[in-house]
Amino acid sequence: MSDSQPLEDPKLVPLAAPSPETSTIPAANDNPSTIALLTDQFGALLGAVNALNDTMTGVKSTLVDHGTKFDVLIKDALKNDQPYDEKALDDESTCLALYDIVMAKTKEKAEEWNGTIDVTLIFIALFSAVLTAFLVPATQALLPNSPDSGTSGNSTSNASQAPPLPPRSAEAVCALYYLSLITAIIIAVLCALGRQWVRKLTTKPKLNSWRERTLWHMHRMKRAEGWLRALMEVLYWFLLLSIGLFMSAILYQLWNLSNSFEERATVLVATWGVGVVLVSGIAVTM
Repeated sequence: MSDSQPLEDPKLVPLAAPSPETSTIPAANDNPSTIALLTDQFGALLGAVNALNDTMTGVKSTLVDHGTKFDVLIKDALKNDQPYDEKALDDESTCLALYDIVMAKTKEKAEEWNGTIDVTLIFIALFSAVLTAFLVPATQALLPNSPDSGTSGNSTSNASQAPPLPPRSAEAVCALYYLSLITAIIIAVLCALGRQWVRKLTTKPKLNSWRERTLWHMHRMKRAEGWLRALMEVLYWFLLLSIGLFMSAILYQLWNLSNSFEERATVLVATWGVGVVLVSGIAVTM
């Protein structure tokens, strides 16, 4: 078996090279009709590609348009739950919105200040009327008594003489009433000035841009707020001072009246004591 030849694989059969006679595929340059056919087919294919490009362009524009509309619908649906779009600080629409916000806060503060001033003015008007009713008799008590008809002959000789000084207690009572009235008038003047300052805060400045108007108004509001707060404090303490002077005059007048008789008027003294206790209690709670 060692001398035997190796068996050939029947699958590994060498292929014969094609002969020139068997090559029947014609060259493209050898047939003009084939060239014309290929040219027509290429032109039709190119036209189809161009038509497809036009169609895709239209589809793209339609999709972009629909996408834009869809974004608008989403923004409209979520506009109440979303913050404002971010814009530059010098944008006019942004500055206009900021100006409206600042003006709304200013009007709210102005209404609060005007309410306080109006209440103070009404109280001062009523208080001044009551104070005048006490002031007139106190002033008349300082003047000398008018001459009687029997002494009319001596009135000419006494005309050149100055009247005597009134009692010191009557002077003190009248002085307290006058100081209280003067303080009340000062409060009324300050209230009028405060109303004018508050009114000027809500006026629009004559500037070109909304940004300049907003900055100008914020700067003015910052300054005016300090002045108006100080004014409210002054009105408060001046009002208490005027009432305190009035109550001091009443209590002092009541004390003098209780001691103006041969014996001390116990009822008037008790009334004076109750008044002192009430006034002291209010003063302690301040």
